[in-house]
Amino acid sequence: MKQIIFKKEINSTNTYLKENYNNLNNETIIYTNHQTNGRGRTTHNWYDEDGKNLLMSILYKDKTLNEFLDKITLVVAVGVFNVLTKYLDNVTIKWPNDIYVSGKKICGILCEGITSNNDVALVIGIGLNVNGTLYPDDIKENTTSLKLVTNKTYSRKRLLKKIYKELTKEIKKLKQKDYSFLNIIQDNFYLKDKTINYIKQDITYTGKVLGINSEGKLIVLVDNQEVILNSGEVVIKK
Repeated sequence: MKQIIFKKEINSTNTYLKENYNNLNNETIIYTNHQTNGRGRTTHNWYDEDGKNLLMSILYKDKTLNEFLDKITLVVAVGVFNVLTKYLDNVTIKWPNDIYVSGKKICGILCEGITSNNDVALVIGIGLNVNGTLYPDDIKENTTSLKLVTNKTYSRKRLLKKIYKELTKEIKKLKQKDYSFLNIIQDNFYLKDKTINYIKQDITYTGKVLGINSEGKLIVLVDNQEVILNSGEVVIKK
């Protein structure tokens, strides 16, 4: 296991690694009880109940991953999925960066790159609802946690180590150009056959999700035509 840093409170685990990566080793992990400025994808904030959930980030200073940046979020999702299915049923992956259980969100993923002086690094942030039971009114109907589903309490550090182990395995396979993670997503795909609204270049479209292609991009049927969406260019609305 690489170095693990714990902070009782921090603005954001991703931000900490981005600001300090020059002084940190490859695969440094940080986790915290509470983020004062936890972030999700695009402009979303991440809610956390202090000391109840797993809020972690991992720093990868590995230039060989540059070739796979368009797939890394999906690989991370599969790694977390592999851990959660040991505890829960009805786990699905919502393209590109969320994990759902019985239709409710339990985990969000935020991958961010760092480029400075020709140095490239990657930060993988994971917010997993573990022992939390209280959520704001605007999200509580669509949010769940390990404890809410199983009525058991879990060790966040033990889950962190399990997730790190799975990510190490999945990232190794990715670097060997083993794309079997796409099969896991296809077989456990939250959006399959759902009608979604998405925003691309400030225009909102509506379409039916058909699946993902061999590159991990979303296939949507819009006005009887198949459209291929890259996660970096669209925002999906419910």
